[in-house]
Formats: sequence, C-alpha cells, structure tokens
Amino acid sequence: MKKKIYLTEAELISFIKNIIKEFREKYPELLNPLLEKVGEVGFEGLSNIEQKMLNNISQDSLNTDEIMMMVNRKIASGEELSDVEQIFFDEYAAVPDESFEDIDMGDYKIDFEYNSTEENPEDDEIVHKGKIYVQSDNEDYIDEEIFHGEIYCDGEGNYAACNFENEEGVNLFEKYEAFEDFIEQAMEHICNNLKSNLNP
Repeated sequence: MKKKIYLTEAELISFIKNIIKEFREKYPELLNPLLEKVGEVGFEGLSNIEQKMLNNISQDSLNTDEIMMMVNRKIASGEELSDVEQIFFDEYAAVPDESFEDIDMGDYKIDFEYNSTEENPEDDEIVHKGKIYVQSDNEDYIDEEIFHGEIYCDGEGNYAACNFENEEGVNLFEKYEAFEDFIEQAMEHICNNLKSNLNP
C-alpha cells in the first residue's frame, strides 16, 4: 500500500525551490537562461531543442549526445541557433585539442576554431567547418593569418581532405607547403576529436 504525503503550500514551495537550486548548481549554464525564456514565452514558446533540454534537466539526465545531434541538424539546415541553443553548443560541442606538441613547426603555430558539422549520408561524407589560425612568433610581434574553410571526412568521421583559403584566396597548403605533413596530421587530430559530435 502506497503512503500519501501531504505538504503545506509553504513546504511545497520550499521543496520546489530546493530542486531548482540543485539543478541550477548542476546545470548553471543552461537552466538559468532556459527558465528566463520560459518566463518570457512559456514552455510552448521554446524550440523543440530547448524543450528537450528542459525535460532532460527536470529528470536530471541531460542527454548531451542526443541534443547535440538535434543542434547539428539545425545548423546543417541553415537555421540560426537560439541564444540557449548556442550556449549548449559552446558548452558541449567537442572542440579539438589545439596543441600538437609532438609535431615541430618551428616558429609557427596552428589553431583551429570549430564552427559546425554537416553530415551527408547520401554522399557518405562529413564536413567540419571552421577557421585555421596560423601564427608566426617573431621576436618583435606575433603575425596571425586566418584561413576559412572545411575539413572533409568519410562516413566514419576519418580525415580525407581539407580546403582552407585566406582573404586573398590563397590555399593553406600553397602558402605553407613546407608544413604540409604537419597540417595533414593536425587535420586528422581534429577529425578524431570531433567524432563525438556525429550521429551514431
């Protein structure tokens, strides 16, 4: 036989506040902006992704992989992410480790800024978009050049090729031909780190 527990209104409010406080401490980057948006537009005004986040958090089981798939599909469709969705993406997207300490590139350093991932099952291809920053550490100043482009992977997320160009349309490999092997290894490293963003 189940026992019924009766709470006074004050006890119920206190109980709810304690739950919200616990979840706010556990998911501070998401719950606060989600609750603010609920206060502005109501639960029905949230996107499907935001509703999924809130439902997950209320059950204390945030399924980051499932939500990331939903976010990536929205990015791939060309839709703009909401502020809350962008917060989730920034917090939970797998970002490549930018240090390649085992590869010597002399006075140059490469950093990759991840933007988004598009999966094309029909073509058995995965495309990671972002920017490559090439820094030259001279004695007097640090010179930085930016290349915009894409990294192409096979259907399993393994590196196949890439295409990055600077503002003048010069290809990354053409500009830094001497470091082609380093760049190829860096691309493989990035793809391996981004595999957790992919649909299973």
